[in-house]
Amino acid sequence: MTPEISESEIRKTVRGFMEQAWQPAGYTVPNPDTYPWLWLWDSCFHSLIWAELGEPEKALLELENALGTQNEEGFVSHMSSVDNPQYEGTDWWEWWHGRPHGSCLSQPPMYGHVLAELHKKGVEVPKHLIEKAQLGLEFFVKHRKREGGLIYLVHPWESGMDDSPRWGDYLEGEFDKERWWQRKIDLVDSIQFSKKDSAIFNPEFPVLSVGFNALVAFNIFELESLTGKTQLTEKAEEIVEALENCFDEELQSWSDPKSPTQVEKDADIEKGINTKKGNDAEKGVKIKKGTISEKTSSRTTRTIDPLLVGLVSPKHHDLIAQLITDKSAFGGDYGPSFVHRAEPSFSTDTYWRGSVWPQLTYLFYKMFEGVETSKAMSKGLVRGATSSNFAEHWSVDDGKELGAQPQSWTGLVICVDK
Repeated sequence: MTPEISESEIRKTVRGFMEQAWQPAGYTVPNPDTYPWLWLWDSCFHSLIWAELGEPEKALLELENALGTQNEEGFVSHMSSVDNPQYEGTDWWEWWHGRPHGSCLSQPPMYGHVLAELHKKGVEVPKHLIEKAQLGLEFFVKHRKREGGLIYLVHPWESGMDDSPRWGDYLEGEFDKERWWQRKIDLVDSIQFSKKDSAIFNPEFPVLSVGFNALVAFNIFELESLTGKTQLTEKAEEIVEALENCFDEELQSWSDPKSPTQVEKDADIEKGINTKKGNDAEKGVKIKKGTISEKTSSRTTRTIDPLLVGLVSPKHHDLIAQLITDKSAFGGDYGPSFVHRAEPSFSTDTYWRGSVWPQLTYLFYKMFEGVETSKAMSKGLVRGATSSNFAEHWSVDDGKELGAQPQSWTGLVICVDK
């Protein structure tokens, strides 16, 4: 293990890379070379880091810009070019249905939690930011398509966990990084929009993600500290009730429920009909062996994000605490892995396949703040961040750096008790 680094040295390092990543327009890029844009949930975490560094003005401005693409229904883009002329209007943005400033899908709405944390720190939160956060959360419960109390994702990128094995049903055959990348691009084209141009459903990716829904409900409850109970609270309570019904006693985790759209597709597959668009579909091409009809559904893959239900319900806290600290499950000295070690898809150092992600470790720290499990999360986050040069993510077994280095959200290491 890497020798311990003092808290003051950690803060100095975090301040250094945060200042390097700060843009004149008022936001932090995740990494100046690898990720030179604004990402929604990244910026929410950046806001927390700036507040902890004693820079509330930057914290508020970061959040202001993160919500800058919001439309009248509350939809917020997951990516934005803000004022970067290098990318604005280029082919990159053609992916997003011709939008010149931002993407056509969203991301976990962590802004409710951010505003609550800023408020706790004594930061005076402007009324219009609270209203923007309310509108953003309202979008998901009012305009986004729902089923059985749960909200649909429209794309893997929207989850923030785009290569998760949880989405394996939407790639035929075994996982392949290049084919999955192309599939993600193709899935942008099947997103459906409201009249106000908000992403509301994707029939090619009809996913009712337990983890995503937990984060939406969590952020609604967090915002209550500034607004009091609202109609949003009732919607969040409906989500929590629906999430409880997704708990699988055999798996000892939560399964994403199968949508009616997927039920119909599965019925077609059972009949041997290819449900893809195009000439092959018209010909009724048979599904080949080894494709999605042959696989166990990925909806039940034991990834760590379903355990985020613990942010909105304490019912299974003992189980969650055991799973995220047990080294035969998700646990590790450098924080919890994204995939359960017993899963075939587990890989200690692969993107969203088993490595440790600092923002998720932080959320589990918040889940158990003040009790023993939070100490394990804090120690893992500190050990992983300092071992990996504050990387985007790192190996669960040895803290080896993975992804971009340094990654701004890994500055969350200063937001936990040491």
